[in-house]
Amino acid sequence: MAEMTKRERIKAALAGETVDRVPVAFWRHWPGDDQKPQSLALVALDFQRRYDLDFIKVPVSSVYCVEDYGVTHTYNGSYMGDREYLERAVKRVEDWDHIHPLDVHKGTYGWHLAALRTIINEKDAGTPVIFTMFNPLAMAAYLAGDETLLVHLRSEPQRVLRALQALAETSARFVRAVLAEGCDGIFLSTRFASYELMNEDEYRQFGRPGDTAVLAAASEGG
Repeated sequence: MAEMTKRERIKAALAGETVDRVPVAFWRHWPGDDQKPQSLALVALDFQRRYDLDFIKVPVSSVYCVEDYGVTHTYNGSYMGDREYLERAVKRVEDWDHIHPLDVHKGTYGWHLAALRTIINEKDAGTPVIFTMFNPLAMAAYLAGDETLLVHLRSEPQRVLRALQALAETSARFVRAVLAEGCDGIFLSTRFASYELMNEDEYRQFGRPGDTAVLAAASEGG
């Protein structure tokens, strides 16, 4: 069988068709390097050049999606690359009222677009790129902490739902922005779709609307 391009290989594999070989990709976090556009782009490109993977997953830190809402954080040596939250944006239930859609071309979102632009411009043209998105429910958990979020959504559901809609709009805007930069698609990281945290009715109410809004915005990508 003739050698496929990376895009042909991934598309065929997802469709259950014959491939020349199984498509392969893996990734890791780069604590510290993922906090600035130049270094984030550099480590992503270097990792790809070292292993020639079938796609690049931009190695972002999860804090990027909520930093512009006012959280502060630091790195304390987690081998997984996780950062420790020093200050949450939501402490009282009334704080959800201050969560609104953001301009994703500014702040932390904006510099991630700059890093993505560098990666796309300097990578091999045949290598697809996907960008990690964290679903609105995960973003809400980063803003408040898991326990506080669960308490608030069960005591003041309408307040939290309105904030989740705002987070979904921010996410949808960012998806459209990364696709406009030439990104091939997204990797959607979901949280709370687990019986350890929620029942099915709660996830349908608080999780699924945001997930589908993000995926709808990504529908023009690969």
